[in-house]
Amino acid sequence: MKKALLTSVLSATLLTGLATSAVMTSAVASNASEQQIYRNGDFGRLAQTLRSNLSRQGYQVMDIKADTHNNNSAIKVYAKKNNKAYELTYSYPNLKLLKNEQKAWSQLWQDKNNGNRHHNNYGNQHHGNQHHGNNYYGKNNVKDSIKQDANFNTIMAKAERKLKNMGYKIDEIEVDDYQNKGILKADVDLGDKEYEIRLSYPGLKILTIEED
Repeated sequence: MKKALLTSVLSATLLTGLATSAVMTSAVASNASEQQIYRNGDFGRLAQTLRSNLSRQGYQVMDIKADTHNNNSAIKVYAKKNNKAYELTYSYPNLKLLKNEQKAWSQLWQDKNNGNRHHNNYGNQHHGNQHHGNNYYGKNNVKDSIKQDANFNTIMAKAERKLKNMGYKIDEIEVDDYQNKGILKADVDLGDKEYEIRLSYPGLKILTIEED
């Protein structure tokens, strides 16, 4: 009887361990896929294409991030239209619309922040950034004010041209904050080196260039 009970306990423990391992492996694979998208030089261009297309459709884009959908690489867009919140998922890199969900504002921000937590964990390994508490939401308001600028898409395109003219290959350009001001932050390559460049908004003055 004791032997049967012990066997049952060991089997249950083994199954639980396998299930946990499968979940962890899936999460690691998903994170690796997202990191690969951010490293791809096409991400910034595709994100800009989505912003322009959605702007013409009447959407105001709040954020764009790498994601996975059915274990495939994808891009997720958080946007609003007619004061309603939407979460749109596109295939990567051909930008086929896979899912368009209308959500309550609270749910959208929860999903967005959960997604950003994974992205920030990756970014923290490289840049030491930390976002928590009210400090995070304060910075988020600064960044959102830029994304709501009517000239945002035009200025993003100018930033991309400026960096390319300087000889950089662009991995990603995103809205960030620096010294309590909204800026653009670009992850770029030059030769075999990677750099993080901060540009003022909307003037696009180079504020810092740091080697990663």
